[in-house]
Amino acid sequence: MKTPTKTIVRREPYRETDKNGREVVRVPLAGGLHTATLYAEDFDRIIADGWSDQWQHVSNYRGRRYVRVCHRDGGNRRESIHRLVVDAGPGQAVMFKTDNTLDLRPSNLIVCRKKDQQRPYVTHLLYD
Repeated sequence: MKTPTKTIVRREPYRETDKNGREVVRVPLAGGLHTATLYAEDFDRIIADGWSDQWQHVSNYRGRRYVRVCHRDGGNRRESIHRLVVDAGPGQAVMFKTDNTLDLRPSNLIVCRKKDQQRPYVTHLLYD
């Protein structure tokens, strides 16, 4: 009896210009329902750092969804794209200005201290 083969469909990111004239990359996410958007220079840097261009839209099991990526080194390294875009370090949290967690442009991201992350408003922004 033959073992059924699974067809793997590669999702290809594509480039376009946003309404402000900047080059953006749209990255189709696993499942095919959503597309993440970020500036081309951020996408190119993330790919050059060894991260895959095959991204997932995952849940944190607290009602929030975010975009995650695996490293191409074959290990189990995973990271949130929004943290990679702003180069967030240990002790830093990245929050979204809007509820659109698929907009990964820096203009939609706020970096703050982790201890300030749950406050209704963030008073100690590291940068905006």
